[in-house]
Amino acid sequence: MARRGRGLSMKIGELSRFSGVSRDTIRYYVSLGLLSPQQKNRQYSFSNKDLDDLLAIEKFKGWQFTLHEIETVMRIKRTSNWIEPSAVREFTLLMKKKRSELDAKILQMQSSRNMIDQELMSLLSKRETAPYVSTGVPLKALPLLQCPRCGADLSLEQASISGKYVHSGRLTCKCGYEADIENGIIDTGNRYLGAHDRPDLERELYRTLCNDLLRMYQICSCYIRQQLDSLDLSGKIVFEGCVNGYFFLYNHLATLPKDCLYVVVDKYPQMLAMYKDLIEKLCSGHDFLYIADANAEWPFKRHSVDVFLEFFSTTEYELYHENSFIRDSAEYLADEAVTIGSYMELRPNARTRELIRQKYPESSSHAYTFTDLRKDMEEFGFTVESSIAGTVQKTQNRFSFECHVDGEEMKFITFTGYRNNQKS
Repeated sequence: MARRGRGLSMKIGELSRFSGVSRDTIRYYVSLGLLSPQQKNRQYSFSNKDLDDLLAIEKFKGWQFTLHEIETVMRIKRTSNWIEPSAVREFTLLMKKKRSELDAKILQMQSSRNMIDQELMSLLSKRETAPYVSTGVPLKALPLLQCPRCGADLSLEQASISGKYVHSGRLTCKCGYEADIENGIIDTGNRYLGAHDRPDLERELYRTLCNDLLRMYQICSCYIRQQLDSLDLSGKIVFEGCVNGYFFLYNHLATLPKDCLYVVVDKYPQMLAMYKDLIEKLCSGHDFLYIADANAEWPFKRHSVDVFLEFFSTTEYELYHENSFIRDSAEYLADEAVTIGSYMELRPNARTRELIRQKYPESSSHAYTFTDLRKDMEEFGFTVESSIAGTVQKTQNRFSFECHVDGEEMKFITFTGYRNNQKS
């Protein structure tokens, strides 16, 4: 703290400079009566006594006194010389009470710290002792692997197999098509070469969701979970793509049946490798088939997917492709497939649309338009039921949301499509 001479008065800026206390805080203390400066021409004039009082207030705040308790101290300070028996007694009792409170808080904080240490030790122990099972292409998925060009069955060469998984190898077709299996992931070599996206390996999208978006995320997740619960998934093939954006299956793994084959596709092999490692650490016993491909040309059997999950998949896909995800994926869906999902929609004349086209020049002319997605689903034989889960008018300055203009309504729509009227 700067030292001050014996001047008779000072303005609030000088008092702030000498004390290190902000002007707003000083004004607040004045409003509470903790400081009682003179007032001249509607401006406060502070004396050295006010400076002493301010320093005393800050000292007692440092001792964890409440402002109400400090008010009591200041009353004693102003009405005594600290030698009167009643003043000494009152101040002593106040100090002892505060010390007892601090002792109790210290014990409580030590107890909380011990519990945190135990939780950290438990977490570390789980990570060190949990069994780790390296997975890969499930052997039961091999009959489903077909050439995306000619539809012929693929041959597996140079395979490394352990247990019920293929960890490495090469898939080939007589027509010349080839794909590699590396670290248990089918990599078609079809890469996204644009500069408008990157693999979200730290899952920043999830960690930075603002409250309104997180609420919509939860509502849409619950909807998909409830719709899945209404289906008989036993032995079914469940598909989800574009997991660099959102990944429903991963966040609901504990509630999913283990006798399904879960097919997960993304344009980034790094994303699939990251999620594969996390799922392996969970040792859930679910069978996953991971395919890295930037479009929708997968070495997978046509008309085989029973449940097509669209947890904002098309919203993500349409930032980099003209067609909706389900239009480009339709040939892989079973005749009685069900699609369940969620979608973000903007008004046709929204300024946000223009900003999205600037940030994502590859984006679809149908992006953020649910009526166009509905038409695609209906064209491929789906009867669609949809509802508005909610709306937001303010998002966050991250990822595609940085294009959103505050105040423009973004709708969150949930939907289920039953192909060929196969509603259960």
